[in-house]
Amino acid sequence: MSDQRLQQIANASLSGYLRYSTGDRRADEATGRRHGAAGEPKPNDRESLYYASLVGEAKAALAAYERERAELVQAKAREADQLARESDENYQKRKAAVLEERASAIAALDKTIGPRSSRMQAAAEQQVEARARSAQIEADLGRPLRTSMVPVYPFVLLVIAIAEIPINRLAFELFFQEAPIVSLFLSFAVGLLLAFFAHQAGLWLRQATSYKTLGGKLGHLAGVALILAIALPLIYFIAAMRQHYLALIEAEAANDFGSLLRQGLEGGLGSAREVLSVELGGPGWTLLILNLALLVVGAIISFIRHDPHPDYEAAVTRAERAQRRLNRLRSAYERQEAKLSRQYDERISTLDRQLVRIENELEMARRTLQQAGAHRPQMIRAVAGTLVQRFGAYRLGNRLGRTDGQSPACLDDFSESALVQALHRSLDDAPMAGVDDADNVVGMRPAG
Repeated sequence: MSDQRLQQIANASLSGYLRYSTGDRRADEATGRRHGAAGEPKPNDRESLYYASLVGEAKAALAAYERERAELVQAKAREADQLARESDENYQKRKAAVLEERASAIAALDKTIGPRSSRMQAAAEQQVEARARSAQIEADLGRPLRTSMVPVYPFVLLVIAIAEIPINRLAFELFFQEAPIVSLFLSFAVGLLLAFFAHQAGLWLRQATSYKTLGGKLGHLAGVALILAIALPLIYFIAAMRQHYLALIEAEAANDFGSLLRQGLEGGLGSAREVLSVELGGPGWTLLILNLALLVVGAIISFIRHDPHPDYEAAVTRAERAQRRLNRLRSAYERQEAKLSRQYDERISTLDRQLVRIENELEMARRTLQQAGAHRPQMIRAVAGTLVQRFGAYRLGNRLGRTDGQSPACLDDFSESALVQALHRSLDDAPMAGVDDADNVVGMRPAG
C-alpha cells in the first residue's frame, strides 16, 4: 500500500518526468529548431533561458511532489509514534491490569470454594480424621477390611422381601379376601421385617466372632436371641393363619367378607387363640419352613457380607465418604478455576493478538517511512534524467535549425549529476552551489 501511495503522489506531480517518449523527443527537437532558426540562444549567452525554464518547471513539480510526500511521511511518523506507544506502554499496562485482576479473582475463588475456604478446610480435616480412624483400626487388627457382596447385598435383601409376598399372601386372605391390595401390602411389610431380622441377626452373629471372651459376645448373642424370639412366633403365627384360612375354606365356613370380619371383631383375642390352636398341616409347615429358610439364608448372607469388627466398616465408609466429599469440592473448585483461567487467558490472548496487529502496522508504517525516504532521491534522479534527455533533444534540434553555423556553449552546460545536486538543494531549501539567486542552473558541464 505504501508503494502504491508513493507512486500515486509521483504520478500526480511528476508524470511528465517519469517517461520520456519518442513524441516528447520530437517536440523538444522541434522547439530547438525554432529557437535555432531564430538565433537563440546567442553565441555568447552564459545560460540558456530554455534550460532554466525547464529546470524551474522541474523544481516546481518536485516541490509539489515533496509536499505530498512530506505529508505522507509526517502522517506515517505520527502513526508510528502512536503505535510504538500503544505497543510499549498501553499493551503492558492492560496486560498487567488483566493479570492483577486474574490474581484477585482466583484469590477470591480460593476463599469462597477453594483450598482456603472454610468448607473445604473442614472437609479436609474430616477426611484426615476419618482416614486416621480407619488406619488405626486396620493397624490394631493387622488386616484389611473383610467384606463381600457389598454392591449386591441390598438387592439380595429386597429379593428376600419380595419373595415373602407370594408365600405369605394367603395367610392374610382370611380377613382381606375382598381387598387383595391390602393382603399384598401386609405380605410385603412382613417380608421387609423378616429381611431386616435376617440382616441384623447375621450382623450380630458376625460381630460376636470378633470378641475373644464370652462376656464380650453376650450382648450380640442376646440381640440374636431377641430377634429369634420375635421372628419365630411371627413365622409360626403366619403359618397358623394360613392353615386356619384353608381350614375355613374346606369347611365352607367363610362365605363372605362381612361375616368373617364380624367374627374377627367379635372374637378379639379369642380369634387369635383360635388361630394359634390350629394344628399345622402340610401347607402350614411348608409356609413355616419357607419363611425359616428365607430368614436363615438372609442371616447367612448378612454374616458373610459384614466384617467382624463392629466399627471397622463404618470407619472405612466414613473415610471413603469424606474423601469423596473432598474430591467433589476439589473438582468443583478446579472446574471453576479452569473456567476463570480460560476467561482471562482469552483476554490475554486477545491482547497478544492486538499486539501482533499493532506491531505489524508499526512495521508497515516504518517500511513506508523507509520507502518514502528512498523514493525522493529516485524521483530526483528520474527528473534529472528526463531533463538531460530533453536538453539533448533540444540541443540537437537547435543545432540543426541554426543558419549561422554557431553552437552556443551554454547549450552544452548540463550534466545529470549537477542537475541531481541542484534539484536536491532546491528541495532542501538551502543555499546550493551551482544555482544562482534566481534558481537558475549555472556552472554545469556536460558529463563525460
